[in-house]
Amino acid sequence: MMLHETLLGHHMKKSDLSKTYRIRGEFVESIKEKSLDFIIETKERIEEADIINALIYKHLKEITAKDVTKYIEEIKKAD
Repeated sequence: MMLHETLLGHHMKKSDLSKTYRIRGEFVESIKEKSLDFIIETKERIEEADIINALIYKHLKEITAKDVTKYIEEIKKAD
């Protein structure tokens, strides 16, 4: 990810930075379903990106290398 200035010469805020990641198909479907559940529950539109960012916000601090290697072994290598 590269930091760069906007056309106006102002520095970008951290919140302006983004990167696109691939999400596995089965997770995409689950995220869509969860989004619909949240819309029904809250009566407000809940964006799929907000669900992903909330997951990262809530769980990124706790994830371990062991969790990632287990995911790779059980899910990714199963393909």
